[in-house]
Amino acid sequence: MRITAPRAAVAVALALTLTACTSGGTTPYGAGPSTAPSPAASSPAATPAPGIVIQNFEFTGLPSVKPGETVTVTNLDGVSHTVSSDDGTSFRVVVAGGSAGTFTAPTKPGSYAYHCAFHRTMHAALLVKP
Repeated sequence: MRITAPRAAVAVALALTLTACTSGGTTPYGAGPSTAPSPAASSPAATPAPGIVIQNFEFTGLPSVKPGETVTVTNLDGVSHTVSSDDGTSFRVVVAGGSAGTFTAPTKPGSYAYHCAFHRTMHAALLVKP
């Protein structure tokens, strides 16, 4: 099968659209101020800070935090991700590829499931304990 120039251009454009995923992580999420995205830091992540690390579309690190503690999220992937609580209100941060961001852990102890709003197969849990 021979691919003509217009057909090849469409295929390239489609491939780029599918792999781009997100350009700035500004997708609206939920309603109200408690679910608004936290601004992500723009500094490159040379060495992951202690906290949640995103690499190869997986969450790792940080077994537990104290109530109200600042949680650092380091994204080592080349695309934006979020750390969004499954309940939609406890926490959410958008972190661009190669950057780090922070959010405040809930003040009530417990286990808080979270996911990436852009990549729904990414899941983990944050354990908040005194």
